[in-house]
Amino acid sequence: MATLAAEPHDAPGAGLFPDLQPAPGRLEFAVRLTAICTLTALINEIYALPEIALSVYIAFFLNKADRVGSLIQNVAVIVLMSLLVGILFVLANLVLDQPFRLVICMAAVSLLVLFVATASKLDILAGVLALIVAYGLDVLGQAPLGELATRALLYAWLCAFVPCAVSVVVNLLAAPAPRSLVQRELARRMRLAAAMLTESNDTIRHDLAETLREGDAELLKLLKFAALERTSPAADIAALRCAAGSTVALLTLVQMADQEPVASLPAPVAAPIGRALTAAAEVFARGDYPTGVEIRLEPGTCDELSAGSVAIADGLADVVATFAEPMPEPSEGLPKHEGGFFKPDAFSNPAYQRGAIKTTAAAMFCYLFYQLLDWPGIHTCMITCYIVALGTTADTIQKMQLRIAGCLIGAAVGLAAMIFLIPDIVSVASLLAVVVVCLLPAAWVAAGRERIAYAGYQIAFAFVLCVLQGSGPSFDMTVARDRVIGILIGNLVVLAVTVTIWPVSVGGRIDAGIRRGLGLLRSLAGPEAKRRALAEAQRSIGSIVNDLELIDCEPSTVRPADTWISSRKATVEQMSLLCGPLLLTASGPVAHRLEALANGADVALVTKPNGASPFAAIIDARLRRIEAECRAERTAASGDTHYAVQ
Repeated sequence: MATLAAEPHDAPGAGLFPDLQPAPGRLEFAVRLTAICTLTALINEIYALPEIALSVYIAFFLNKADRVGSLIQNVAVIVLMSLLVGILFVLANLVLDQPFRLVICMAAVSLLVLFVATASKLDILAGVLALIVAYGLDVLGQAPLGELATRALLYAWLCAFVPCAVSVVVNLLAAPAPRSLVQRELARRMRLAAAMLTESNDTIRHDLAETLREGDAELLKLLKFAALERTSPAADIAALRCAAGSTVALLTLVQMADQEPVASLPAPVAAPIGRALTAAAEVFARGDYPTGVEIRLEPGTCDELSAGSVAIADGLADVVATFAEPMPEPSEGLPKHEGGFFKPDAFSNPAYQRGAIKTTAAAMFCYLFYQLLDWPGIHTCMITCYIVALGTTADTIQKMQLRIAGCLIGAAVGLAAMIFLIPDIVSVASLLAVVVVCLLPAAWVAAGRERIAYAGYQIAFAFVLCVLQGSGPSFDMTVARDRVIGILIGNLVVLAVTVTIWPVSVGGRIDAGIRRGLGLLRSLAGPEAKRRALAEAQRSIGSIVNDLELIDCEPSTVRPADTWISSRKATVEQMSLLCGPLLLTASGPVAHRLEALANGADVALVTKPNGASPFAAIIDARLRRIEAECRAERTAASGDTHYAVQ
């Protein structure tokens, strides 16, 4: 394979707002999302459908970067909503003109839908499904006659069907194939590894750490979609699946070369490896995948290197040479992904039932609140409850913060448009032009990383709530005010319920994640299937790091003690630093120590790894630190950790 000249590399994440920086495919996704939302608004305007803003908002939840994932999600919602609305037709005779029965029915359906969705493979759609059902029952309660009730349910179905139908058409025409997204990401990772070797700086280190947090889970999901699409040969899918795991190994070794002085690579060694990685990236960018890549070093280049540096160079050469070749599957140690519609703990874990009860309680309180006040303009408070509520207190509060920030920004933009732009608008086309201009930045934010994406959803939602109030331009500031007030009330109600009723700290998830991560590191210490075990371990460690960042959102009544948090951060840091050395070392004693740690047992005899490994001392030091943290935790009083395990 010909070596291509390295292109200038723009450090990823540069600037004051790294999460808002351009990324491959981000503009394309933002434009496509804006087009779907605009077409949804146009159809709603033409046919004078109610709740235009809610219909537009649903489109944000139902679209992914690739076409297959988007199509599956949209078709699933159409089918599920048709079934649910059919059930509501049956219930209509029971609740029509019966307020008490209506409230009971709303609560029962909400509980059932939320439980089934969160405890099954539909968990990503739980909020959307419950929201639409609750909205359907709400409008059903406002219809005193059978004919009006039928029309109300039809509107509830159209509220979800229109964005789904538009999304299906636009994604079929414009969305990229999942394989192309995989190859684009693999090319980015190869360039990132090359940049880390040749021009490392803090922004590149940050981007590499963020990428390792993700592991290869999203790439494997896209490849599964690519296999379903049947537009690529099975051999290509298998090769790209191996390449996804190989990029995790590659980035881990490159990070280790930067972090460990005993494994550093001098420029005469790093430069040829960087050129080979850049050339491989170009192959991915062209839609192919590299095979048999060789790294050629000048004679005598490695003569003065330490044993650790030689091991890193050999490891990188091995990964690159076998980048897309099938690796042996592990015989044990890695988690088994069980099939079935429901999750394995669906009926044994009380968190699913409690979550459904808490969300329904918050929504029903908001419903009764605006009904008793006869203030239907703030009905967005009930909708907010289904959107904001999540399994843990930290998740809910973080999402709430993004929602409030996005709501205020979107409302400000919407009010500004109502004051300065809408008075001059005389047609629906002009109104949609304003919608496009204002929704594109929101879609740009929504197309970013998960930690800020939700703010983009809320900017769009608050904006369309203000601007799209009916079939044409609107100037009613009261409607905009009431809807924003409803959002804020809903957030406050969810906060109160989350903190006071069965509060769940993310701490339980962190401890479970650490045990799982140590088990994966134990597999990594074995002689086989190291790349597969490494990818799983990096993803597991990334999830724990995300949860440790989330835990700061929890109030002191729910959050574990600071010493508990510090201990977990230290443990996870050492686990992360172990990944590189373990990838290059196979040691039975190390596997024994990690297995004991994963099972919560004391190591009877502290045994060192194989002395032949240049990283034996590093591994032993990391393990001693983890063992010390675990012993300190076991000696602490059990009552000190007052979190609820989810």
